[in-house]
Amino acid sequence: MRLSIFNSRWLIWPILALFLTGAAAAEVYYRDLHLKPQERKKDVFALAGAKDLLIVGDSRADAGLVPSVLGSVLGAADAANLASEGVSPINQLEALALLGEHPHQIIVAVSPASIYGNFYIAPPYAQKMVAARKRKADRTPRQVLKAPFKATEGVLSEFAKNHLYVAGGFKTLRAALFTDGYGEVRHEDGWLQVNPLGERAAFARLVNVQAYSNLIFKGTVDLSARDSALGAALDGMGKPVCLVLVRLPCAPNLRAIEDQHFPDFDGRMEAVAAARSMTYIAALQGFSADWSESDGSHLLAPAAEDYSKRLGAQILRVLKKSP
Repeated sequence: MRLSIFNSRWLIWPILALFLTGAAAAEVYYRDLHLKPQERKKDVFALAGAKDLLIVGDSRADAGLVPSVLGSVLGAADAANLASEGVSPINQLEALALLGEHPHQIIVAVSPASIYGNFYIAPPYAQKMVAARKRKADRTPRQVLKAPFKATEGVLSEFAKNHLYVAGGFKTLRAALFTDGYGEVRHEDGWLQVNPLGERAAFARLVNVQAYSNLIFKGTVDLSARDSALGAALDGMGKPVCLVLVRLPCAPNLRAIEDQHFPDFDGRMEAVAAARSMTYIAALQGFSADWSESDGSHLLAPAAEDYSKRLGAQILRVLKKSP
C-alpha cells in the first residue's frame, strides 16, 4: 500500500514539470505570435502591393475565403489572403497603410473576436508588424515543443481566466499541431485549406467553446473606440478600396456565445460600413455548412470554396447597385 501511494505521489512531478515547461514555452510563443504574423503567412504581406485583391481578417477568413475563387468571380487577376490566426483586420489595415500599400480592392472580414475581442492590439502594434516583416522564421524550437501540449488547453480553461498568455500559447501550439496532424495545406496565395478533422473534431470544438467562453472575450471593451479604430483603418486605405465588410459563419454554439457578448455586432458593423458607403454582409442567402467534421469556427475546404463563390456573386450584385 505504501509503495502504491509513493508511486502515485511521484507521478505528480512529471505532470508538474510538463505543465511548467508548457507554461514557459507558451508564454514565449504567445508573445512572439503577435510580432511575427508574416511568418505564418509566408511573407504574403511583402507582396501586398502587387495584388489586385486582398483579404484581411482573422483565422476564419484565413480558412474561409479562397483568393483564387474570389479573384475569378470578381475579375481580379492577382489575389492574396492576408488573414491570420488571432490577428485583427484593424491591425492589418494599419500595417498596410504604414507600408504605403493601397491595393485596388480589399475584402475586410470582421468577427466579434477580431474587432471587440483580444485579437485587436492598440498602437503601436502595426509598427511592430511592419518591423517584423524583415525577420526570418525559426520554427525549430516550436516544432519540438508543440507535441506534448495538444490536449492541455481544455484542462487550463479555468486557469486561463487569469493567465491569458498561457492559454493563448497553448491554443497556438495546439493549432499548429492540428495543422500538421490534419493535413491542412497553406497555398502560395495565403489561403489555408482546412480538411476534415475526423475523430478529433469534437475535441477541437470543445476547445474553441472554452476559448470563446473564458479567453477571447475577456475583460471590458469600449465598443465605440473599437468602431472608431476600424473606421480609421478603413479610411487610411483610401477610396474606393474596400468592397465589403463581411462576417463569416461559425457553428451555432459559437455564434450563440458571440451574440451573448455582443448582441448588436451586426448593427454596429452596418453603421461603420454605411458611414463610408460600404456594404456589410452578415450572411449569404442559401449557404449552409456542415460543422460535424470541423472545429466549429473554420470552414472546411469545400464549404470555403462554395462560400467564396457565393460571396463574390453577392459583391457583384452590390457593385451593380452602386452609382
